[in-house]
Amino acid sequence: MMSLIALKQHLQTVKIATLSGMCAIFKTQPAAIEPMLDFWIKKGCVRRSQGNACSTPCGTCMQCGVAKNEYYEWVMD
Repeated sequence: MMSLIALKQHLQTVKIATLSGMCAIFKTQPAAIEPMLDFWIKKGCVRRSQGNACSTPCGTCMQCGVAKNEYYEWVMD
């Protein structure tokens, strides 16, 4: 079962993640993750952004179609 702490630890590790990527990792639907993301956003720990989350040139991460959508970034130390 996914928890706030598991989501926090994942985002602290990867720094930037897409909703679809988190759904795949935690084997759950967006409706289960979005309220947890909202919790961390309200705490100021996560930022929701749109744009290109990929930090590598096109062709290396193989997820450019996904990376150009909404993504979530852990912003606390």
